[in-house]
Amino acid sequence: MNAKKGVPLSITRREKQHGRLYELRMQQNLSQNELADRAGISRNTIMKIENGDSIPNISTYQKICAALHIELSDLFK
Repeated sequence: MNAKKGVPLSITRREKQHGRLYELRMQQNLSQNELADRAGISRNTIMKIENGDSIPNISTYQKICAALHIELSDLFK
């Protein structure tokens, strides 16, 4: 465990990002289907990103951020 932050070392930056997407989607009360429709991508893509099974390219990130009305940097906080 990281003594400074109280975060297990097994939680990577990538895992935090996937959790952040879920968090942002929930804040806007959107289902995976709704976000996928807004972003013009498949629900399966959203599911894989949130589960950590896929790392999207920058274009996909931009579509997701536009659909959530957030800046790209907000996804990585």
